[in-house]
Amino acid sequence: MQRFGWKRWGAVALALFAAWVVSQILWGGTNWSQRLTVTVSVDGKPVSASAVTRINVRGGGKPILPDAGVYSFNVRGEAVALEIPGRGWLFALLKPAPMSLAEDAFQTDNLLRAGEKRYSMFPRFIGQTITLQPKNYPLFVTFDDPARPETVKRVDPANLAASFGAGVRLESITLTITDDKPTAGVIEKVLPWLGKYPEPVLCSKIGGPISEAPFCSLVRQDDFAKGN
Repeated sequence: MQRFGWKRWGAVALALFAAWVVSQILWGGTNWSQRLTVTVSVDGKPVSASAVTRINVRGGGKPILPDAGVYSFNVRGEAVALEIPGRGWLFALLKPAPMSLAEDAFQTDNLLRAGEKRYSMFPRFIGQTITLQPKNYPLFVTFDDPARPETVKRVDPANLAASFGAGVRLESITLTITDDKPTAGVIEKVLPWLGKYPEPVLCSKIGGPISEAPFCSLVRQDDFAKGN
């Protein structure tokens, strides 16, 4: 039996190192955190809550289509859970995806046109805060009963009074790029039915066309928490 000598070990090690270098070139990662803060006025008094999401993006290798790329994402964090005293809970969901929210808020299209690699600019935005425009707002929901996921309802951010009563209105939604750790364990105290798996919707659709599906069948558990 031929021995696997040091020369062959050296060749294997060199090949592995070369593969690692290529992977870093083609699939180098970018990491950042972002804090979403929602402030609401309740009878003239501001009430706010925030949550931090941590994002790791890998990819950007040779695109299949022009101006496209192959990316993989690891997102950890929670939706914003804001208690409106005596009125219920308002949730700003992780929908659209946090990285899309950041791209729209910081208008990164201009940087991409200038030749920057997608997502690579976010770490240098640490400390910067953007006030979101209505067209970039995340999805807002509330529950008639937080213990029953099927009671979820969509909330119009331009008309919070319709969901929470007179005297409640949205003041601002801001997004800050940070290096903070992701929020964990907060929303589970409010919504104890959240499970380990992200796929389940909040209720099952029974028959009929998708256009007639109840809202609770269109919201998934990972719209509230990811990677926790």
